[in-house]
Amino acid sequence: MKVIALLLLTTALARAASLQFEWAPADPGTTGYNFYGILGSATNNLGSTVGVNSTNITVNAAPNGSWRFQVTALYPEGESAPSNVVPVFVQAAPAPTVFPPLITPVGGAYTASFTWTAPPHDYYVTNYVVRLTRAGSTLTATTASLSVSFTGLQSGHYEFSVAGVNMTGEGLPGTRSFNILGPPKNLKVSP
Repeated sequence: MKVIALLLLTTALARAASLQFEWAPADPGTTGYNFYGILGSATNNLGSTVGVNSTNITVNAAPNGSWRFQVTALYPEGESAPSNVVPVFVQAAPAPTVFPPLITPVGGAYTASFTWTAPPHDYYVTNYVVRLTRAGSTLTATTASLSVSFTGLQSGHYEFSVAGVNMTGEGLPGTRSFNILGPPKNLKVSP
């Protein structure tokens, strides 16, 4: 088996929507490459086998944590020694700041409209997961914008949360509790 060390040339930001890796081609006779990501003590073959004509890979999802990435060359005789280690700390998006909702009555029910701040651009949030919970029941939606509205709500106590999604999955949620206070009912007039 040939022993060759491959050099990983570049990586992107650890908070990016994806991580791009490139390496120098191995010796002639290479049949492909294996790309590995190591999180803690667990080794994952993230790219499976990469074809002989490819010397790059994109990693689209990786959990939070300190990763070490390496690549090996494949030969008919077996797998080479791993390349140098490229350390990358993958970080989820921070919690957005959620502003108080705008509550408007609509035909016997209510609409709650929410807005929030985006995290810094270097967290590469691709969309947001929003949740509205009342009495153990949760409505969930996904949006790319910085606002969302829920319609058909009744009076009661609600919990709203929003989390940015990047390559790590959902980030930390920003939250807001609020109450919808309904008007008095059954007003009657007595003679």
